Amino acid sequence: MTGYEELAGYMPPQRIVEALDDDGDGLADDAAWAAVRQGAEDRLATIFGAGGVPAEAAGLAEYARKLFALVLLYNRRGLAGEDNPYETEAQRAEARLRALASGEENTDGATTEPVIIGEPAKIAGTGGLIA
Repeated sequence: MTGYEELAGYMPPQRIVEALDDDGDGLADDAAWAAVRQGAEDRLATIFGAGGVPAEAAGLAEYARKLFALVLLYNRRGLAGEDNPYETEAQRAEARLRALASGEENTDGATTEPVIIGEPAKIAGTGGLIA
């Protein structure tokens, strides 16, 4: 994530500027944006650790990075917890990333738990009324 402009589709641009305007001059402050970006990166780092995001989770991690930044922007505007429109979605993304990081899930959506089929399939026979 390079600039806050790429979040404009998720949050009105004027609200982003308001969230990043620490000195009250009506402009987004670079230091405030750097702090938000770093906060999003730090949240990802707590999931994957020093090894960084693996390639198979890169897409979801990029989306989560945006969600984490949006949560922080809304928090800076005074909207936290249930009042923050991205908090729940960010928590879901974080839970999925944690499952990927732990190996509990993989990127094809299957779990790593073994599956045992304990009885034969009950499928209708192939003979019958086929014309």
